[in-house]
Amino acid sequence: QSPEFANRSVHQQCEHPVGGKQALISSPWLIDGKRSTVRKPAPLLGQDNEHVMRDVLGMTAAEIQVVEASGAIGEPARDR
Repeated sequence: QSPEFANRSVHQQCEHPVGGKQALISSPWLIDGKRSTVRKPAPLLGQDNEHVMRDVLGMTAAEIQVVEASGAIGEPARDR
């Protein structure tokens, strides 16, 4: 641990479903007197594909199936 980060209390622990317990460094800045925290671990490969395609890009279920079937995005991370 770096003394600079330790003095700012930015060290956090996060449990990753594959990587296990990980030491992370949160943002050193205070916003409205509060430090942001890590709310969840990094996503697994493909874990957010459906959300991004459906909710962010506005794709239909049929369009998502075409993209998945083409192999363009690899294997979805569902049920892992």
